[in-house]
Amino acid sequence: MENFKLFLNSLTPVSDQEFENYSQYFKRRSLPKNNYFAMQGKICQEVAFIKKGTLRTYYLNEKSEEVTSCFCTENCKNQ
Repeated sequence: MENFKLFLNSLTPVSDQEFENYSQYFKRRSLPKNNYFAMQGKICQEVAFIKKGTLRTYYLNEKSEEVTSCFCTENCKNQ
């Protein structure tokens, strides 16, 4: 959680107390390779912080081909 706390502080100051108060809403989750964080047509109800690894975002074009739109890496601020 320390990397996440440092990341938040790079965006806006977060006190130790604030982080502790809200940390109950965060959960660590591992996403095995070739699994999906979000799926097309589904409403995503989570946000992610990548501690280790890379997450690829893509969409299917009109020919049903995968088109990569972004690679998200550790501690990145992609939007």
